[in-house]
Amino acid sequence: MRQNILLPGLVGVSLLAAMMLAPVLASAVSAITSAKIEQDKRGLEVKIGTASAINTAGTDNAFGYGVLNDGDSLMVATTHGGVLDSATQSDASDPIWHNHYVQLTGAGDYCAPNAALGGARLEVAALTFESPGEVNINGASIKMEDLPGSFTGTNPLDSFNAITMNPGTSADTVVSFTLSVPDESEFHVCVENVTPFAAETD
Repeated sequence: MRQNILLPGLVGVSLLAAMMLAPVLASAVSAITSAKIEQDKRGLEVKIGTASAINTAGTDNAFGYGVLNDGDSLMVATTHGGVLDSATQSDASDPIWHNHYVQLTGAGDYCAPNAALGGARLEVAALTFESPGEVNINGASIKMEDLPGSFTGTNPLDSFNAITMNPGTSADTVVSFTLSVPDESEFHVCVENVTPFAAETD
């Protein structure tokens, strides 16, 4: 049995459902140029600026941005077509941006190493089908808001059983990343090209 682990200082990401999966290719993701994390009574608000406009049409394949939290899970926003893993999607081909709380596990050599993380190979271990808070894209910026420190949803990687994740609201680093599904398996979603960025905090 694979042990679920949260790797400190690493990004969480979404993807993979217990339903029909189409191959998802890694993509180039717009680099982070600025970031600010603020906390209020509803949770975290995260504003990220990027070097170019963020794609909302699904034509740049699978990628996202995340918040490195100090709890048992991480906060991420992602887009992808070909996988139905969020209650916000109308169907599997819908690339609508959505949030997840996620946990990662160490991966085998079917995932590419992340150079910025000392060569760590990562894949998704658990995620929430429901989308905590809100995510909005405006040109070359993304805002995630109303992200609670604890959230209960269902986990599509575990027959949609209930899961509670507690990322907390302490964070000072954001990341960009890409996602891929190895050709030889429909049951691994790799988190690759992870690039951390130090955020301003309130």
